[in-house]
Amino acid sequence: MNDVNKIIFSLQWCGLCYNMVVVYFERKNVMASANRVISLRISDELMVKLDHLVKATKRNKADLLLHWVEDAIALEEWQLEELEAGIKEADAGKFASNSEVNRVLTKWL
Repeated sequence: MNDVNKIIFSLQWCGLCYNMVVVYFERKNVMASANRVISLRISDELMVKLDHLVKATKRNKADLLLHWVEDAIALEEWQLEELEAGIKEADAGKFASNSEVNRVLTKWL
């Protein structure tokens, strides 16, 4: 996201519960009331892994989390588009013949 102006990461311990990660996104030329706030809870084990990746990559937590969220959303969007396209093809009667299916199965199995 090129329009991200500032990312602030904070970690809060909630007594006996999981760690809470809060990420604030401030976008350029957007009113302060339009800022997005995302919060999630992660286990101590996952937090240790995240900390390890932060040290290994020399990136901050917010950058890593934002990158992963963008990638996950892009993947989900792609999968939905492909599913919808496949359903449209099936509805239009566009199916592989038995010989086409056998050829692909023979190639990969």
